Amino acid sequence: MGHTFTVPTGTVASAAGTWQEGRMPTPDPAPSPKSPTGGGALFVLALFAGIVIGFLLGQTTIGFLAGAAIGIAINLWLLWRDRQ
Repeated sequence: MGHTFTVPTGTVASAAGTWQEGRMPTPDPAPSPKSPTGGGALFVLALFAGIVIGFLLGQTTIGFLAGAAIGIAINLWLLWRDRQ
């Protein structure tokens, strides 16, 4: 119960040899001109379009599934195209 804590004087992490004195690393080289294409937005767009069209036709679940299938197909096509 009789613990004594001493409070250090000065600053905590600005003494010589701390991490603040180090230089930042050099940045990575520029990305390759053929960077991969993301397809998440296209998937969501196809999914949403399928839901809306399915709702208008009275078949929301089928529209959802069709939109998901089209979105997956678009993403597989983008993956195939980026691999070439």
